[in-house]
Amino acid sequence: MSGTTTDTDTSGGYEGKVYLFVQDPKSLLESGYDELRVYRQASKTKPRRELTRAGRTRICIMEGMYNYYYIDFDAEPGFVYEVDLTNSEDDPLYPPLPQGQHQAIDTTFEKVMTVPELQSIYLYGLDGILTNDAGVPFPDAVYAHYIKAAIAKFHEKTDIYLCPTRIDHEKHDYVDHDFRTFMSLQLDAYPVIDIEEITLQFPGADPYTFPKEWIRSFDEAGQVHIVADGSVGTPLVAWARANQRARYGSFIPLVFDVKYFAGFELGKIPANIKDMVGKEAAMGPLNLGGDLVAGAGVANQSISMDGLSTTLGTTCLHPDTGILLASGQQRTIKELANLGGSFMVRTVENGKPIIAKCERAFPTLKKEVWNVRTSLDTLIRCTDDHLFMLRDGSWQRADKLDAETELMSVDGVDFGIRVTSVENTNKVIQLYDLEVPGFECFGVDAGVIVHNSSATNAGFGARLIQYTKENKEAYPDVIRYYKGIRGVVG
Repeated sequence: MSGTTTDTDTSGGYEGKVYLFVQDPKSLLESGYDELRVYRQASKTKPRRELTRAGRTRICIMEGMYNYYYIDFDAEPGFVYEVDLTNSEDDPLYPPLPQGQHQAIDTTFEKVMTVPELQSIYLYGLDGILTNDAGVPFPDAVYAHYIKAAIAKFHEKTDIYLCPTRIDHEKHDYVDHDFRTFMSLQLDAYPVIDIEEITLQFPGADPYTFPKEWIRSFDEAGQVHIVADGSVGTPLVAWARANQRARYGSFIPLVFDVKYFAGFELGKIPANIKDMVGKEAAMGPLNLGGDLVAGAGVANQSISMDGLSTTLGTTCLHPDTGILLASGQQRTIKELANLGGSFMVRTVENGKPIIAKCERAFPTLKKEVWNVRTSLDTLIRCTDDHLFMLRDGSWQRADKLDAETELMSVDGVDFGIRVTSVENTNKVIQLYDLEVPGFECFGVDAGVIVHNSSATNAGFGARLIQYTKENKEAYPDVIRYYKGIRGVVG
């Protein structure tokens, strides 16, 4: 039985990082603004004070650099930070431009994983892709947020502390049987870095702080034994009697008070746990970058686990689907993927047949295949959510097509093709798709127009699926191991 614990950083302080983001550094430099000044306001009643210094710590804006930060080693949760864009020469032609208020983010999470680590390991190869619609990269604060969220989720699911954390005044019961066998305490937080102090106070008696040399701990399990005089053969009965333990019976609640540090020391987080945090943290930026839950041509697949549900996707076609090339030939989509490179395909625009450039064909997911048959006695095999262009130019999912629905022909709006049947084959295979920028659709050998998908979105989806699957498999093993050692030792 334990009381409430209070968590703070092991240093007792708060090293806060103020993340700063400049949307268009080139334009700012051209307009005369070349530095950032950071101010701190400790409370609403106190004036703001500049933390940066001219010629020393003011932050210089550089062309092509969007992300900056300022570290406040004396940060506190209530502090507010303001940032001004200024001219380094204090030219009156360039008055300061306020950039709003910011909060300092506790940098304790960096002891688990840094933003550059996340980007270089788990988001490798996505430089220049994880951007907004204008091609501006995501702010570093986005990555920091998802790392912190991943650490919190890991703790929520496992009860394991990752960041070094100070636990103050954790209460435990006195149980006579445990006391006679070298008092055993199962601490709430684990693993344990260091036991700072254990105090025992019976009702009406003075508190007694045990000598540190009496304390034996199994750090990984968070279990502590108290062995008097450092001798394994000396029980604590004599000391307990001297402090009138017998007055209060064999069970006394909440008389032990423990102060300690839990978590992993810097550089000692097991590789498999750090890998799980990295994959979890990567899911947020991947979802943002891929825009995976909106837009035509993105087929959705949900993968869920306890506390985690991710919607991902890419539209998909059977590998033997014939693609109508501009040359009049056709090749299967799998053949085109194996050949690599770009090629010209048939498609339509405003109901008229045209030729368009396809950037690539590529494998997507393994998923159930549906059969869509047409009035030309042709067959399209695809995922349930692959989009078909209707004769009126709108789009409809494969599994929502009705018999007699008219589809857009590769020869244009004047040549309608009807759906005759739609059925699920219940067969799961590796599927493929094309990317046709600008037109987003193409013709297949069945004579109809279907939607494409972005290879970028497909890549995001594949990575998300991989990370979700691997974490789903890893969590039970980690939980089983740590719960197991706590149970065995206890």
